[in-house]
Amino acid sequence: MPKKKKSPTAFKVPAQKVQRSVYRPKLRYGDPDPAFMERVKTLAEGDTLTLCLKSPIPRGFVVVGVTTDLSRSHEVNNALIIKRPGPQETICAGSPIPTGYVIVGQTTNIACSNQVNNALIIKTPGEQEIVCAHSTIPEGYEIIGTTTSLACGHDLNNALNIRKISAAPLDSKQE
Repeated sequence: MPKKKKSPTAFKVPAQKVQRSVYRPKLRYGDPDPAFMERVKTLAEGDTLTLCLKSPIPRGFVVVGVTTDLSRSHEVNNALIIKRPGPQETICAGSPIPTGYVIVGQTTNIACSNQVNNALIIKTPGEQEIVCAHSTIPEGYEIIGTTTSLACGHDLNNALNIRKISAAPLDSKQE
């Protein structure tokens, strides 16, 4: 059997020219990116961040829009716009509702999609509040009645009247 000849065009990299890369641990899917988490921590109130459509949303943030980011892929609506909510905020339906907030209405927001009733109005509740029936009730509040709110849709009895539980009894008598 004839021996194979080595190709005269074989390229060999000199050892001194090989650059070593800085070690960076590989992130698994779902692991928070440290650089992104640093941006999240320092985000000023009212500022927004864009993240991949399938990325986990950081705790305390809401989705306020959907956009196309061609640096991520060539698909349409491939990124979410997130922010920390203010005292009252219009958010996309499907966004997480932060602890302490209630849903007070539904609306249409073109930033979320081209569908009707694709957004929710959330807020931090006052002493007494009308909230949509599918809203969570924050700790320290009680339901005092059922009502109908056009902000929550067109069904009857689609809202709850809640109030903050006072520390002192309502009917306290002094002796």
